[in-house]
Amino acid sequence: MSERLRAEGIEYSDLRNALTPAPKKLEVAFIFDLSRVESWHYGLELAKDWIPVLSKMGPEKTAIGVGDFIGLPAELTWVALHQHIIGPKGFPLLSPELYFVTYMTNLTAGQLNKMDSELRARNTSYLGYVDCTVWNPLKFAMLLPQVGLRVGTKIITTSDEDGNANLPGYPFEANGFETIGVDDDQYSVLLDHRLDNGVPDWARDDSRIALSLLGGNFSPLTDGDVFASDLRITYLQDNHGASLQRAGLFGIDKDLLIGAIKEKISSGLVYNLRFIEGSRGAERVPELDASMFTVQVEFPDAEARVKRYQVGLKYRAADHSSEIATFF
Repeated sequence: MSERLRAEGIEYSDLRNALTPAPKKLEVAFIFDLSRVESWHYGLELAKDWIPVLSKMGPEKTAIGVGDFIGLPAELTWVALHQHIIGPKGFPLLSPELYFVTYMTNLTAGQLNKMDSELRARNTSYLGYVDCTVWNPLKFAMLLPQVGLRVGTKIITTSDEDGNANLPGYPFEANGFETIGVDDDQYSVLLDHRLDNGVPDWARDDSRIALSLLGGNFSPLTDGDVFASDLRITYLQDNHGASLQRAGLFGIDKDLLIGAIKEKISSGLVYNLRFIEGSRGAERVPELDASMFTVQVEFPDAEARVKRYQVGLKYRAADHSSEIATFF
């Protein structure tokens, strides 16, 4: 995969912020009213507006998912939209499958504001957006297939057996993009953004697979111990004190801190698997080698606004335990 992308001038490591939660960046669901779209090919019809907006104003690197709300009762959908949608006052009470989502990652606030304004001007079916950077109930219903991964002027999509890209025929090329096709099996594993829906059962399955790649025995993260030594707690307070302070965790009892983090990571997906070679100065020290992963957690700040944090954990496959290493 790395060689395939490198041939197109793309480094796989550069895709990290598009595919995993990025600090200080937003994940956003743009919501459309399908009752106002006349074409049966509504996904393609709406793409004629959001692709030009993405091209001119969107993030240079972003994963793009599209689809309807699935599986959330109408009443809950309406309540959640009332609480979370940013748009003109009021919105139509539709059957959930008539709300269409275009989901993008790695946006700045400035990019979001420009895209929101332009979509309002271009498309009368556009209702507004939902900030999905932190969890909200609508994310339960967002089982969205990814239609593309933007990297500058290129869009990476799945391809068929003949290597043809962009199978739905979205107008990427007409808006200045070059499409690159990747085999579906490789794409789904390595290039598909995984939306962190906050479903514990999905998180358990995800961590089984992820930790097995770090040498685990296919047990979920929740079956193992999560710990931090006194020395590590001191390190976290000295080096990550601002984040702990915002999350209301600074200075609390060690067991309470560990318990609070463990509770939060039980429903989150595992990201950024990595192996770090141990060293002391310039000297290689194999006994300090570390298998690491990251889990997203959310805590309210002093004003009750929920904020997202990244917890880095060092995994010990021998006893299926994880040590809290960083908190950003």
